[in-house]
Amino acid sequence: QSFFAVQAFNSLQPGNYDLVVQDANGCEITAPILVPSPLMPLVTSPLSIELELGQNQEIHATVPPSFPIGLVDTVIWTPMTGLVFEGNNTFQLLNPVAQPFTSTQYTVTIITTEGCQSSARTIVKVDREANIYVPNIIWPEDPDGNNATFLIFARDESIARIKKLEIFDRWGSLIFANMDFRPNDPSAGWNGVCRGVPVNPAVYVWWAEVELVDGREVLIKGDVTVVR
Repeated sequence: QSFFAVQAFNSLQPGNYDLVVQDANGCEITAPILVPSPLMPLVTSPLSIELELGQNQEIHATVPPSFPIGLVDTVIWTPMTGLVFEGNNTFQLLNPVAQPFTSTQYTVTIITTEGCQSSARTIVKVDREANIYVPNIIWPEDPDGNNATFLIFARDESIARIKKLEIFDRWGSLIFANMDFRPNDPSAGWNGVCRGVPVNPAVYVWWAEVELVDGREVLIKGDVTVVR
């Protein structure tokens, strides 16, 4: 009933259409046109990932090979907490590095250029234990040096810093102190010397304040025996 000068028709629903073309003399030709349904997107991601506190891992969200990745217009992750992206192209947005400090469920949603969308979820389970280990015996004269120093051991990525470490003798006198250092560092530990003089073999008590990467502060304490 009416003709248009335009040659592009947007937002057509999938289905069969008749295209009628009329020239300047009023002659017409009709051709059937099929508007196919758009490819339906599909995105998948791992059901769950297990991490220890401070660890990170890439989350691989994938679309099937049969779906052209060029049709993906938008990639949305919720929440964004703990996610790092190497760039902003589609592949990089589909593969963020996750380092949450608490167990988190992430949802990825892809939206195509036609407005179709698909979502997938991944639960990242975080073991929040810092796994701190402190020896209870040191032998300062150990020829191998393996047990010569009292220090705090832990997974390095789980610890922000050791805020303070203090060691006391049985009378309560402070014989060693250190502040703001990393775990697993022999140079930051105690070698059984007080004011330049080796201490006598005995049991000494200690306490330490540890700041974890998630902001928590942990107070640990115990005793250490010096043998010679």
